[in-house]
Amino acid sequence: MVPGGGEAGAVARDPRAHRWALYAEAILKDSDAKVQRGETREAIKGYLKAADIYLMLAEHEERYSEWQHYMSLADSCHRKVKQLIAQHKPIE
Repeated sequence: MVPGGGEAGAVARDPRAHRWALYAEAILKDSDAKVQRGETREAIKGYLKAADIYLMLAEHEERYSEWQHYMSLADSCHRKVKQLIAQHKPIE
């Protein structure tokens, strides 16, 4: 599940872009599981990696609707990271 809902696999014309989107979706699922296990730092790394992939996909997208979709997904990942950082209790 992508933060904020939706699916990463918005049908892309380029099969490589579709594979990248599926990879980002898998990273997000793994990061969600890490949050549930309390592995906040590792989850944050995953969300940032997924956001980078979505930004890369947006950069190479020619259609505005697809660009907007990928930018929205990247924004959702960044908001999730900010939320996790705010909730994270530093080790003393």
